[in-house]
Amino acid sequence: MLAGGERRVVLDNTYPTRKSRNEVIECAWENGLLVRCIWPTTEIGDAQVNAIHRMIDAHGSLPTPEEIRARGKRDPRYLGPDAQFRYERTVEPPVDDEGFVSVERRAFVRQAESCANRALVFDFDELSQIASDPANRDALARWINEGWLLFAHAWRPGRSPTDVEAELARARESFAFDVTLAHCVHTAGPPVCWCRKPIPGRLIEFARRCDVALTRSIVVGGSAADRTMAERLGMQRVDRLVPSA
Repeated sequence: MLAGGERRVVLDNTYPTRKSRNEVIECAWENGLLVRCIWPTTEIGDAQVNAIHRMIDAHGSLPTPEEIRARGKRDPRYLGPDAQFRYERTVEPPVDDEGFVSVERRAFVRQAESCANRALVFDFDELSQIASDPANRDALARWINEGWLLFAHAWRPGRSPTDVEAELARARESFAFDVTLAHCVHTAGPPVCWCRKPIPGRLIEFARRCDVALTRSIVVGGSAADRTMAERLGMQRVDRLVPSA
């Protein structure tokens, strides 16, 4: 492009190392141009949310680790969460003395949600306990009557997806209310999927499908995973279900 006479070029890439950026800088210098660096300083939580939305846009649903491995060879939108954590650990932040005329940091700002619905978000096992207690069940019914949707997530590491789906189907039949149930069967350790809390893949999938504004919704739970997930999504969190306002 420079050889053809272009004088304003934007290169959008990850450029994680000084070496990878130096190739661009030298190319510009050879053509008598200066290089300005714009560095989006996106936090890992926002990066996860953005990646999840891109994959659902591309796939129609949250892809499994197997689908990510197969499609990621051809489509860069498909990636595992380990790619972002690895980048965060190894990135060499850009500085002026690499040859830039300036390095401008820009914080990520998410657009405000315009969705119509709100939801209460539970861990599946905690919701099952609530459903078995008449007082808590009555409190939950008041939230539902005010238009709140319900979502619950079950973590069943190492279990067969078919067995877990059967378990959730039985539970759904026993509940006296409508609830969206999701699950993750992947084991603990470094994340290989986008569906294990605190990574919010299943919750974002639900929110998109049901037109839910997560920033107006509430996570009910006191676990570390619940706290992290709520913080990354800008959600309110309470330790336990309380009567509706």
